[in-house]
Amino acid sequence: MMPTDLARAALDLADEALTAAEAAGADTADQRAALAELEFNYALGIRPVRKDSPDV
Repeated sequence: MMPTDLARAALDLADEALTAAEAAGADTADQRAALAELEFNYALGIRPVRKDSPDV
């Protein structure tokens, strides 16, 4: 699996988890906003860089 495939799968899993939490009555507005930002960055091809990764 490519890293982009793993990222897409993680975003989909987070969406499913939030959907389940919403069905149980949880307020997920903040998490939905954060997920929307991640989805937007993913669509643009922006990937977060870990702080401990070497500079390139």
